[in-house]
Amino acid sequence: HITSHHITGNIIFIKSQQYRSKGPVDCESGVIDETTITPPTVIPPGSNRYKETLKQCQLHCDVEYSCFAVTFKWEDSNRQGICRRKSICRPESQYREEGFEFRYKFADLVPYVQNGDKLRFKQIATVYVDGAPARINSLTYWREYLIVSTETTGGKLIQVNPEDGSYSVWFDVAAAFTRNGRDMSFENQMHGGLRNVAFHPNFEKNGLFYVSAMENRPNNPKNFRYISDDANPIPADSVLVEFRYDLNGNAVIENSYRLVFRVGMPVYDHPIKMIAFHDHHLYIAHGDGSRQSATAGGGLANNALGKILRIDPLRNTNSGEPYTIPDDNPYIDDPNYPDEVYAVGFRNPHNICFSTTSNDLYVADCGRDNIEEINIVKKGHNYGWGNRTGTFVHLATGRLMIGVDPLPDDDEKYGFTYPNVQVGHFGYYGDIFHGQAVAGGCPVENGSPMSGRYFYANMARLGLLYYSDIQQMQDAVTIGPPSELTQATTYTASLQDVETGREYPSISEIVGGRSDVRFGRGRDGRIYFTSKVRGTIYLLLDTIPSPSTRTPTRT
Repeated sequence: HITSHHITGNIIFIKSQQYRSKGPVDCESGVIDETTITPPTVIPPGSNRYKETLKQCQLHCDVEYSCFAVTFKWEDSNRQGICRRKSICRPESQYREEGFEFRYKFADLVPYVQNGDKLRFKQIATVYVDGAPARINSLTYWREYLIVSTETTGGKLIQVNPEDGSYSVWFDVAAAFTRNGRDMSFENQMHGGLRNVAFHPNFEKNGLFYVSAMENRPNNPKNFRYISDDANPIPADSVLVEFRYDLNGNAVIENSYRLVFRVGMPVYDHPIKMIAFHDHHLYIAHGDGSRQSATAGGGLANNALGKILRIDPLRNTNSGEPYTIPDDNPYIDDPNYPDEVYAVGFRNPHNICFSTTSNDLYVADCGRDNIEEINIVKKGHNYGWGNRTGTFVHLATGRLMIGVDPLPDDDEKYGFTYPNVQVGHFGYYGDIFHGQAVAGGCPVENGSPMSGRYFYANMARLGLLYYSDIQQMQDAVTIGPPSELTQATTYTASLQDVETGREYPSISEIVGGRSDVRFGRGRDGRIYFTSKVRGTIYLLLDTIPSPSTRTPTRT
């Protein structure tokens, strides 16, 4: 039996079949099968095509296949490797397989991702904190400025003037935590510190704004409001905190710190994420609290992990409660989930943003080894993690292609909602957590040349800039039999620096390494992007509307 495993490309479909081994009953060694492995087009530094193809041959011998050894032959003429999986006779046990299931997964070379437009960009500013580039985790529009959060580089909010690139500290959030008897947690450099900021819709009257952050866990947690807690928590919690801005003095009232809620965490990974207002309700994206390489997560457990939450964050003056739960939240009095939950089944809902025209909620959810998702999230829907990833069954084994199976024909009965966009990972067969994740932006709906598109990126290492057509996303079939599910097409955009004329295939090429992309929507709905590595903010010029088509901006 011979199969061919193409290592690069996006997952399109998966096949499996069964066959029985043949031969005498007595123990003997033999070749199970042979496969041709084509090396990837992109080779990691310090390696070569031979080494990387041999690596795949070794991965090809996996316990899933009852394989005990491989032999490898490199054909330099056509730059391919021939990999033979072999069974080995074990005399002490007279081991022999009477039959086994051989499952093979095939990554089609025709990818979902298609080549798209070239976009013009320019650099706006580079933000430094204490002499080092800021780890910018979010960009939020406020009064003609961009307010950026600096995560674990100081836990500050920086005010950036996008017209001239000047910037200054708007509010030192970490210092305010400390002055109010609490301390921001910087224990984990990737998932700690200050996460995001959101301004109340009535900010110009009440001066209220909210931050999401990681804060050191109190010694007396029973005296604090937790949406959910963990049996074995780490010494830091996800928190939502309210502050008040003095509208007359134009400064934050530092002692106005008010804790809205806490969430206990089992690990540092995938904590509280972005927050955003819509119709006076605050939406909070919260990760599933699993390590980045975990094979499963808690998106469906009875807690706040792996959920989109929705509250009215204002203190309830009648009951004294720190916030109010909207009457139409879908899980009120449901014993399976907290009342604050709006939607379930997420792994790491990294970015959330509302449409300014349809009011749809766009959520970019980071996958594990195989699929990245963009979901237009609906109230009360179940997005599947950790039972589903994209339009595939998620397997506990993890790893690229090995960790997914096709949806069962009767999948509709489970009630999952599937993504409006999904992008498969690039990599080698059997890879485990290879630094690919989705960073989502906001839909462009302002009459600019890019209006009608949603931008997102393969952040971290690759830094590819993607976009999809908003109408296609809205028309995607996300509920129903597997054969009827559809997703919008993903396009890859190249970039051109208007100041130098240089063209770039990815954001990673612009920043010179790991990209860690973040997006933000500014004045008139224009789109900015940044890198947590370099602290530099860029503007996508083709998202700027002409004066006659400009529309109001929702922060």
